[in-house]
Amino acid sequence: MAERHGERRQWGLLSSHGQVLVYVTAHPDVTVRGLAAALNFSERRIMGVLRDLELSGMLHRERRGRQNRYVVNEQAGIRAPEVDDLPLHDLLEVLVPHGRREPVR
Repeated sequence: MAERHGERRQWGLLSSHGQVLVYVTAHPDVTVRGLAAALNFSERRIMGVLRDLELSGMLHRERRGRQNRYVVNEQAGIRAPEVDDLPLHDLLEVLVPHGRREPVR
């Protein structure tokens, strides 16, 4: 791991976009506030990531009363050069198998 001034840099394998996709897949009724708390990101950052994912076609927003529900489009392509021909479903099935997904309320 890379070190900076004697300390190890913190990093994760999934970007913030990947983390949000995985979390929304596992917890389909999560709110922006819930995402921010669970992933330790600001609500503003979560809203920006959700906007990016929506613009890319990886998820869409449904209005439920006063809240939004985010639905992952598992048929969208993975945006990475070596695997862009695979649907998002293939990656999410490995990261969040159906047995680990909360039911939609």
